Amino acid sequence: MKILSPRGAAVALALLGLIAAGRAVPVTHADGPRPTLPTVTQPSQPRAATPTPTPVRTNTPVPTATPAPPTPTPAPPAARWVAVGPPGPVPVGAGRVELGLVNRTGQPGQQTRVTAIVSAPGGQAYDTDTTVTGNQQATVVYPNAFRGAPALRPGTYNVVWKETGGSNLAATTFEVTGPPPGPPPPRAGQGISR
Repeated sequence: MKILSPRGAAVALALLGLIAAGRAVPVTHADGPRPTLPTVTQPSQPRAATPTPTPVRTNTPVPTATPAPPTPTPAPPAARWVAVGPPGPVPVGAGRVELGLVNRTGQPGQQTRVTAIVSAPGGQAYDTDTTVTGNQQATVVYPNAFRGAPALRPGTYNVVWKETGGSNLAATTFEVTGPPPGPPPPRAGQGISR
C-alpha cells in the first residue's frame, strides 16, 4: 500500500468523486501521462446521491498550535454588600452590640430596605428592619432594636442581612464572652433575709 502525500490525497479524493459521478479526466503526472478509466455515459435518469469518499490516512503529522500562555485569573470583585460587626469578642457586661450593613456601590439617594436576623447561641432568631441609603452604613443595636431579644449571653451569635422579603446580602458573626448575667449582687447594708 502506498501512502499519499496531503496533495496526492486531495487529488485522489477529487478523482474518486469524478469516477463516482461517472466522469473520468486524463491526469498528467511528472513521469508522463497515465491511462484513465473509460468515460461512462449514463442515460439521463435521476442520479442517486454521491457517496461520501472515505478519508485517506497519511503519515504526515498534523500541525498543532502552540498553547497560549495561561491568562492570570483576575481578583474577584469586592463584595457589594458588607456586614459590619464588632472587631473582637464583646464582654457580656457591655449589654449591647452595634451591627451594620454597607452597600459599597450604593448611589446617593438610593434606598434599600433590609432585615437583620440574629441567631443567638441557643438557636433562637430575632430580627429588625432598617434602610441602607447610598453607600452609608446602616446600624442597628442588638438586643435593643430586635423584637423579643433577651440580654446578651456568652456564645457565638450569627448575623444574616437580607433584602426585606428578598435574598441574603451579607453575613457575619460575633462572640460574647464572660459569665452569664445573674441577679445583681446585694448592696452594702442589705442583708440576706431569713
